[in-house]
Order: sequence, then structure tokens, then C-alpha cells
Amino acid sequence: MDLSLFLVGVGLSSGFILIAVIFALRERKTGRKVYYLKEAAALGTLTGIGNMMKAGPEVNPLGLSVDLLQWFVLTMWSVTFAVLGLFFLSMRHESPPWKQASLVVALGTTEIITGLATLPNPTPEGNPLYLTWKICFSLLGLVIFTYGTRVYYEANKKRPESRSLILSIALFVVTVSYIPVILTYDIPNYLGLELIPGVNTETAMDFIRIAMIIVIVVTLLSDMEYFYRIPMDLYVISVVASSGISLYTYGDKNVDIDPNLLASALTAIAVVIKESSGSEKALRRIVTGDRVIIIDTRPEKEIAVTVLAERTSLVLNRSLQVFGDMIVKEMGDKTGDDTIIALDKEKIDKMVHQAFPFLK
Repeated sequence: MDLSLFLVGVGLSSGFILIAVIFALRERKTGRKVYYLKEAAALGTLTGIGNMMKAGPEVNPLGLSVDLLQWFVLTMWSVTFAVLGLFFLSMRHESPPWKQASLVVALGTTEIITGLATLPNPTPEGNPLYLTWKICFSLLGLVIFTYGTRVYYEANKKRPESRSLILSIALFVVTVSYIPVILTYDIPNYLGLELIPGVNTETAMDFIRIAMIIVIVVTLLSDMEYFYRIPMDLYVISVVASSGISLYTYGDKNVDIDPNLLASALTAIAVVIKESSGSEKALRRIVTGDRVIIIDTRPEKEIAVTVLAERTSLVLNRSLQVFGDMIVKEMGDKTGDDTIIALDKEKIDKMVHQAFPFLK
């Protein structure tokens, strides 16, 4: 049995299972949605299982070939990377930027197809398909973790925080770890050379990545939601009746906004646009150069939940929808235009913190 492969598999499986369980328990305890990270960690456990099965027949009860297991492991890594990439992008964008998304899809698709094509001839030496397979996999990791590094590095620049800095460094180390694999392992294998006798660079880099997973987990133990806490200014979260009355407002203490004025303005803009354009669709957002108002309309309750923020993102949109669902449930059979409606501010404040992971 290959002990190093087995240990890598154990480390990956246990590390990802631990992360998935921690996120699942945290989500259950706080009620906060753990977008994408829980799923990525769960998928990551399959890579560890595959690595263990590669170690030898003792841990490979299905008797699968090493080459098939290698393709399975790298394919599952690619899927895990893709989900992590979606998480990184969702923190900064409403939808994936087409350039990054196209590059990731191209690399991932090429890696999976060329990997399948190598199964009849799994010899790396002089095999361009094998080389393309391995290099596309490493480049996919480079692209995704470079972006993740950038997310937390820029977060630390905007609002210095040791956890942001540690996360950016850990992700940077993971990013860099793919370069020596290409230069000292994949290309030499293709050329039939052995640059570092007795050293498997690929396995060595796996151990480094496991170490970075441990660093990330330890860093987040005190606040598992910190992954989502990249600096994003949320100025006002509100519930507005269709009549233009503010039913609830959660605001930044440093931002002085009249809730009723904001509610009346949103209602007036929605009415003007609907009547002037003939559109039957509800107003979804108002955008300026450095501010955006995102609106989630609930016509069945004659209300809209809104957030005024510095920018929009997929996670912010999802959080607003979750908050809207909570408000609808809290209202019961009442509607926003009922004169007797009264929302419990303390209770709704808790809902806000539950729905929006940006808030402590």
C-alpha cells in the first residue's frame, strides 16, 4: 500500500468532512444559510476517498484501476473547485463575469474530456492528451484560487482584519502549489525525465494543501461565518408597504435616512415606471454610481423588502430573498396595508442578522 497516498486521502477526507459538519451544525444552530461552502466541502470528501482507494487493494474493495481512480479524483476536484469558485464570485458579483466563467468552463471541460481519453492509454510519457489533462487541472486550480486570494486580499485592504489576511495567504499558498506540479512533475513525466529522484511533487503539494485547509479551519473556528464577512456596506434594510409606509427599518447608525421618505420614494418610483412604461413587472433595483437599492416585492402581502448597499452580489440577493420569506411568514394573514399591522422590531432585528451573513 502506498502510505503517502493513503495519508493524503485520510487528510483530505477528514478535513473536508470536518468542515462540512461544522458548517452544517452552524447553519442548524444559527439558521443562517451556508451558501456553496457546505456543498463544496461535502464534494471534497469524495476526492479523499478516491485518493485512499488509489493507495492499494487493501482500501480499494471495488477493485477499480488506479487510472480510473485518478480520473475520478481529478474530476471531483474540478467540481469542488467550481463550487468554490462560484462562492468566491457570489461574494462580489450578481452573476459570474463571462470572462472568468468562460475560462473556468473551458479548462474544466477540457480536463474532464482529455482525462477520459487517456484511460485507454494512461502512459504519461510522450502522451499529449495526458499532459493536457494534468495541466488543465492545475490551471483550473490556479484560476479559481487566484480569484479567491484576490477576494480576501482586497477585503483586508479595505478593512484590515487578521482573518482576512490569513485567508488570503492560505489561498495564495494553495494557488502557488499548482505551479511546481506542472514544472517538476507533469512536464518531466511527459518528457520521460525524473527531475527530483524519489520525490512525488504532486503528493508533496497535496500535503501542503491539506496544511492550508487546517489553517483555514483553525482561523474560522471562532467565527465560521467570517467567510462571508468581506467588507460590504449595508446601509438600510427595510420593509415597505405598497402604500408607501415604512413598516420596519434596520439602518447603519452612520447613515441618516428618513425611513418614511425612503419608503415613499421607492413607491413613487415604482408607480411612475409602471404607469409610464406599461410594465407589469415589479421594480427590482435602483442603481447609482456607488449605491444600489435591491427590491424583493411580495405582492401577495402588499409589501417589498429592500436593502440599500454599496453594490449587489449573488449572496446579497439570496439573503434578501430569505429575509423576505421570513417576513411573509411572520405577517401571517395580514398584509402590508392593514392599518393594524405591527412588526416586532426586536424579533425582526434577529431575522435580519439571521438572513444576512454580512452582519455580526
